[in-house]
Amino acid sequence: MIRKSPTLLIYALLTLGLCVCAGPEQATPGVPEPRFLTGTPGIFDVWPAISPDGSHVLFCRSGDLASFELMLVPIAGGDARPLIDAHAGYEPTRPNWHWATDRILFTSIEPNGETTVRMIDAEGAALDDPHTDDLGRHTFYPCWSRDGGSYIVTEFDSQSRGVIKRVTLETGEVEALTDPDKILAGRAWESPDGDIVFAGQFNDGRPYDQTRNMLLRRTAEGRIEQVTQGVARAPSYSPDGRWIAYESPEGGRTGQYAVFVRPAQGGEPIRISEYNDAQHPLWTPDGRSIVCFMRLEGGEQGFGLAVIEGFDIPGAP
Repeated sequence: MIRKSPTLLIYALLTLGLCVCAGPEQATPGVPEPRFLTGTPGIFDVWPAISPDGSHVLFCRSGDLASFELMLVPIAGGDARPLIDAHAGYEPTRPNWHWATDRILFTSIEPNGETTVRMIDAEGAALDDPHTDDLGRHTFYPCWSRDGGSYIVTEFDSQSRGVIKRVTLETGEVEALTDPDKILAGRAWESPDGDIVFAGQFNDGRPYDQTRNMLLRRTAEGRIEQVTQGVARAPSYSPDGRWIAYESPEGGRTGQYAVFVRPAQGGEPIRISEYNDAQHPLWTPDGRSIVCFMRLEGGEQGFGLAVIEGFDIPGAP
């Protein structure tokens, strides 16, 4: 087992959003019941990514939130299997599967406690170096561009200030897309037209605190716009770019997170899960369902992967 630095364990815990909260709130009429794909007490199945054909979910499994394994499970249900060797010499976390190819990026916790980006194919074989030499020592959440020619990633400096950067694969060029003197950025997601929605906060001199994150957007032209007023994290665009899914405790009573969707260009949010620490929602390729992870039913310790289906949003397929 790789020994982790305390700093990286803190990063893992914070980014997962773990907290000591009250039990789940009572069921809400009209909110769909999730279909769990995984759910073993004491096991944390987190950070989903979805295959281009929508048939499988890639995720990270851990029993201690220090060691992780990349796993695959059929979205229709069935047994999960490892994608890569559990003793590969690093800890794979936070995968991102390109929407149209077999290329997968993920955050790798290295033996020295630093993090970097690695790239594999759908069989787990290592691919070319994704040009990380000019990135910092703590980079998280790689996300593919639509054309697959680049990816964005959030890099944290020694003061835990997050900066979104773009890495162009052909040239290795690294470009900063946000300014940490103005914006403290968290996880980001790129739309089909080049807009980037991300969890973040305006830099008012206080340290970065993800519980103060809202959703911000960097337009393709470089403008920064505020998307939400309340606390929100872990956004993702629908395949057509018209909707954003995200997690938020807004409207709840226990401080736990639920999954919401909202129009990308403005409008009212729609809650599609209970407040049971539902986190990191991702759209399926057909735009009809969302995969996330959430606390296990019955108050058991751990997280399971769940599919949210049957929610009604205007104009959905």
